[in-house]
Amino acid sequence: MGQILLPSLAFLAALNLSAQQAAYKPLTMDERVEFFVEGAVASPQALFRAGISSAFSHVGKTPPEWGQGADAYGRRYASAFTTLLIRDAAESAGAAALGQDPRYFRCRCSGLVPRFGHAVAARFVTRNREGKKRFAYARVSAQFAAGMSTVAWYPERYNYRGDGLRFGVRLLGFGAISNLVQEFIVEPRH
Repeated sequence: MGQILLPSLAFLAALNLSAQQAAYKPLTMDERVEFFVEGAVASPQALFRAGISSAFSHVGKTPPEWGQGADAYGRRYASAFTTLLIRDAAESAGAAALGQDPRYFRCRCSGLVPRFGHAVAARFVTRNREGKKRFAYARVSAQFAAGMSTVAWYPERYNYRGDGLRFGVRLLGFGAISNLVQEFIVEPRH
């Protein structure tokens, strides 16, 4: 029940913030490609994201079959980088096809709670070509596409249905953390 209730409340909260939108300019196809390449492969942030993710996996010894040490960390880093690349590619392609915006926009509201809610809700809500808030089909489905893809190079005991879905949920959570960082610490990419 909570798995459905939280995203639903976040979606409704994000729709209520629509009156606070600034003038919206949709991305051109060239801007979409540039946004993807810069964010997924050609930026220090892309390398950092994979480094953080693989560090958590390495400390948690996930998967344990990969062992410990530099080689094991390298394998986890390659796995994390590839997972995030698949996620970003799936979201970018899906968002382009559906006319959805892959960017994160800071809340134009004030106060800790509204800004926190906005950042979390933005994992589930995006803007369409007209700047109206809509459910982020491309973003949400990309998390699960990447999570299930990860199982392909994980040890044989991992499965798509259970572990792939669990990895997708984790990606949604890490994305919410990324939004919080962009909301409160660093300027979002546009």
